[in-house]
Parts: sequence; structure tokens; C-alpha cells
Amino acid sequence: MNHISLNKIMIFHLFNQFLEKCSTLFLVVGIPLMTEPSLAFDFKFSTKEVVVVNDDFSDDSGNWLLNGTSINSGFLFNNGTRSFATASYSFNSALNLNDGAINLYWNVLFPTINVNRETDAYIMGLQYEKNPVFCWNPKNNNEVVLATNNDCSSEFTKVEEDAELRVWHRPTASGQSLPIRSYIDPDFTPGVEPENRTDFPSLLLDNIGNSETDYRLRIEKKNQRIESQLSFFDDAQNRWVVLGEPLVATPSQFQYVVAQNFEGNYEYGIDAPITFESLNILLRNDRNNSQNPTQIHTIAVTQEKITGTAVPEPLTILGAGTAIIFGTGFKRNLGKAKNR
Repeated sequence: MNHISLNKIMIFHLFNQFLEKCSTLFLVVGIPLMTEPSLAFDFKFSTKEVVVVNDDFSDDSGNWLLNGTSINSGFLFNNGTRSFATASYSFNSALNLNDGAINLYWNVLFPTINVNRETDAYIMGLQYEKNPVFCWNPKNNNEVVLATNNDCSSEFTKVEEDAELRVWHRPTASGQSLPIRSYIDPDFTPGVEPENRTDFPSLLLDNIGNSETDYRLRIEKKNQRIESQLSFFDDAQNRWVVLGEPLVATPSQFQYVVAQNFEGNYEYGIDAPITFESLNILLRNDRNNSQNPTQIHTIAVTQEKITGTAVPEPLTILGAGTAIIFGTGFKRNLGKAKNR
């Protein structure tokens, strides 16, 4: 057998070894082939966003805890069994603002007829801490006490309301619109509007109407402050447009209820570091328009990778690893061939 045939056999043998080592690398390291971020629907994610939640409500997959809400035909809605219905999605792991900005996306469609500004409203809430159960007596000047063993006596209504960063959105009706509320809600204070509280930040933003719209709430840590900016997607301009100024808070304002004193005032703890554990959606029930409810069509949550530290792409890691494997193997086998 001549030298050319021997070289061909050796190259073929080395190439097979290379493929075997690549297969082992895929199985052991579990490196995905796809490097581009998965784009959820048409929310126009940036390349630095990592998808945490991505749901178009095409089916009830069991990820949502539903209380008076239903998922049907691609949207979430109040099914008419509760005046204040909720849907909650717990993240697999808490989202820490120290790890990068967090984005909450959603698409909403308000009713087209018989619209009520209050009972067709909804609230998006990112929960940052769990609160105790509240007992509420609306017939006694909105009295609220903390539950004992998570239970309330017969004259009270049991309320579970956790500490959240919120967007409260009400539709336009009869040509009149109410502003969108952006605020921190650390407790349960019935009858007190967020903008009337001086101890926790709130913001009133322009309402752009009832047409089906994509919204984004972006939360980031900036200069020792937490800024939450609400935007909507303008189809005509094909870009996200901010709605007014951002809601600005200090980390110490992300508080939650830990106790209640003898005067009935809440005592608070501070969430540090600031993390978000779940997404909670509240949908009001318009009893006069039950066949035409407010609909949440899509939901997405992402977290942005912090820039400044180079993170190699999976295929870059794969290329480097396989190159080392191939180069080492080739050099070793070539050395053996020369010694023969």
C-alpha cells in the first residue's frame, strides 16, 4: 500500500474520531445548536433579552393558577364568577434586578361596546414579596386586620394581596378616559387611591385608548434607584414609544407587610435584594357586559443580560472545545504515525 493510501486512511480515521468526540461533547455539555433568542410573537425583543415567560393562551397548560379567570381560544378573561378575578404565574426562580433589567410584555383588547371604565379595568402586578392574609370588613369603615392562621371570622372577607409593582389600566368610555396608574402597592388599603399615598411612589400616565395594543413595562436598577418605564408599540412607527416619565423608587420603598400594631397600622419589611417571584393579573367583572369582557391575549417576561462582561455564544464554546479536541487528537495520532 502506498503512502497516499495510508494518508487517506489516517485522515479518514481521524475525522471519525473527531465526529465521535463532537457527539460526546453534545451529550455531556448539552450545548444547544440554536444561538438566536426565541422571539415571542411580535413583541420585538432585543437580542440581549432572555425569555422567562412566553404564553399566547392557546391552551390552559397548567402554568397559571386561575381564580375566577379562564383561558379560552387564545385569551385570558374574567369568567363572571368573581368581581375581582386573578391569574398568577410563578417563575421557576426569582428574577433579581441585580442580574439585569426585567421586561413585562402584554397585549390587551378592551370591550368594543358598553364599556365601563372601572369594571372593565385590569391590573398587571409583578410580585416582589408575599404578604399575610388580610381580613376586610367593608361594612365597618373598610376595617382591615391580619388573619389568624390564614382564616377570617364570618363578618370579614378574606383577601390575599401581595406586595407588587403594578400597572392599573382602565379603558376609555363615552369619550372620557382615565389615566393609567403605575405604582408600588405594598399592602391592602381599600378605598385609598395610589396617587393619594405619600409614602409609596405612584404615577399617572396618558391613556391611548381602547384599540388592541402591545405594552411593555421595563424595570431597571439605575444609579441606586429603580425605574419602571411603560411603553406601547406604535405600529405606524414600528417601534416602542414611552408613555410619559418612568416611575422612580428607592430600593427601600419596596416594602411589604410583616405585622400590624394596636392602632391598626401596618409594620413593614424591605425586600432586599429586589426580586420578583411571580406575575399576577387582576381582571374586574363587568356584570352588564359579561359577553364582551376585557381580554389579555399574550404575555411575555424577559430579563436582559448585563453588558460589560463578554459571554461567549454556545457555538463559540462548541467551536473552541471541538477545535481543542480535534487538534489534540490530530497531534497525538500524527506523532504516532511519524514514529512508525
